[in-house]
Amino acid sequence: MKITFVMGTPDEKKHSVKFNFLTLEETDDGKTKTGDLVPHPEEIAKAAKALAFYVPKPIAEHSKRIRVTLEEIA
Repeated sequence: MKITFVMGTPDEKKHSVKFNFLTLEETDDGKTKTGDLVPHPEEIAKAAKALAFYVPKPIAEHSKRIRVTLEEIA
């Protein structure tokens, strides 16, 4: 399964930049790599409201939004 989030509202910290959840980005066909439909996208988006990613400041200090992809690997 592969899920992509768009993160925004950057908040600079001492050594990193915190990005908060903006939206769940759907795949081109709404399916995962294995062909299964993304399970419960509404529930995933609701659960992701509290999601935050911290990125090292030198990499993200000028970013307004970032795209984060989580992929299940076996």
